[in-house]
Amino acid sequence: SKNIDPVFKSNKQVKLFLKMLSTIFKDMLSYKLKQPILVKSFENIYTNLVSKLPNIDKNVMLIMSMMTKLDYNVNTSLLFDHLIYSICEEC
Repeated sequence: SKNIDPVFKSNKQVKLFLKMLSTIFKDMLSYKLKQPILVKSFENIYTNLVSKLPNIDKNVMLIMSMMTKLDYNVNTSLLFDHLIYSICEEC
């Protein structure tokens, strides 16, 4: 299997990816709570994901925690493994 780590050249890029991911998860949470969403074109996707991911708030917190961990010398491959495992274990 391929490793996602080589795609990102620096922790700054990883942090940017995690910020984008957190925005999407926050938007899904807003959608779930019937609040206005930022990315209107994703509404159909959110409908699907919200039904499959019951703990969106937990995932937002996980992503935020991972962004903080990037300030330390963490293994980004393991960080992504943990993120993907944590999100997918609910599915």
